[in-house]
Amino acid sequence: MKRRNLIGRPLSGFTLTEIVLFGAIAITVLIGIFGLLSRGSRILEIGRRTSSSQNDLRTVIERLTEDANELVYLDKDGSIYEGTGTPLTFFVNTSREERGLSDPKAGLRKIEYALEGSGELKSLKRTVTVINGTGSTPLPPRIIVESALKEFKVWSLVAVPNSGGPPSYKLKLASESSESDKGATVACFVIDVSAGLPAVKGAQEAMEKQPEARIVTRLWCRNRVLELARGALK
Repeated sequence: MKRRNLIGRPLSGFTLTEIVLFGAIAITVLIGIFGLLSRGSRILEIGRRTSSSQNDLRTVIERLTEDANELVYLDKDGSIYEGTGTPLTFFVNTSREERGLSDPKAGLRKIEYALEGSGELKSLKRTVTVINGTGSTPLPPRIIVESALKEFKVWSLVAVPNSGGPPSYKLKLASESSESDKGATVACFVIDVSAGLPAVKGAQEAMEKQPEARIVTRLWCRNRVLELARGALK
């Protein structure tokens, strides 16, 4: 016989089986909610990393573009820079302001770019040396991006005049240019730079991978190219 309340209606309740069933459903729902929240936080983190990597690449390209625009000549043979060994070195003629230079004047400056660090992500260091009549003055090195780059490769291309006919030029690697290429001058840099790691170690899902941002582009040495166009290059 069912129990009744004060007004004579049967008392309702849950059996043990119903309690266990509802508990299992509640746990499943909570696990799903926590999973969605965790997945959402990973998506936000991946977005943050992607944005940071793209900003690092933009900083590197903008800095190199400014230097390439005012390039005068390459150091030595213009060898390919692949992130190790001798820094990427060239000379510019500029009056731009530089950190550590109190009185910038138009003149020759040596620019060096080099990757630093032992980890998978490295920093890009830029060093400026002011060349003047009495010697040279190195300025404090500056880190362009810190612990951000996976690769940084630079190829220097020269414009070599074609023989005969109207003035025309062909592009050639500076490291392959020789004395027979009369009238050759540096024309541009080809840059291949990537920021970020390809994946988080041990990740099982594609969404957990840390994206790698990469750009390959050509930076023209504006001053030299303009002189080529005017036919005034010497």
